[in-house]
Amino acid sequence: MKKLIKVLTAVLAVIVLALALASCEGGVSIEEAKKTTNEFLTLAIKGDYAEAEKFIHPDYDISEEKLKEFFDGYFDMFEIDASKGYEIKKYTGFNVSFYSSSVDGSKCTLSFNIEIDGKLIKAESEVVRNKLGYGVTFFNFSTPQ
Repeated sequence: MKKLIKVLTAVLAVIVLALALASCEGGVSIEEAKKTTNEFLTLAIKGDYAEAEKFIHPDYDISEEKLKEFFDGYFDMFEIDASKGYEIKKYTGFNVSFYSSSVDGSKCTLSFNIEIDGKLIKAESEVVRNKLGYGVTFFNFSTPQ
């Protein structure tokens, strides 16, 4: 009888664990964040801000106009010709949170070196998944080296 209780307890524990995991929204993997960031960057650097805006998380007020202002302003300030495209040279760091209270969901922050018009630039992006949706919530370039 004790053996049966142990078996039933173990089975119940597995079921509870499976239900708990099934109720989770799932995290943002590093590969998924890289892919989303790359697709977003490709469009933004080409100047297709309307399409790039579709990669922004729905809870963030980053419009096509704000994207244009950010990217065009950065490229103008540092005299970068973005028409030649870009290349991510190296990912230098990441931080994955399967739950963050700041976004009420999961997020992945990437740090990387990107080359645009022969200039090496440090960049960072953040991709979030929560109840409100999925997308880029943060992107930044540093001063070119």
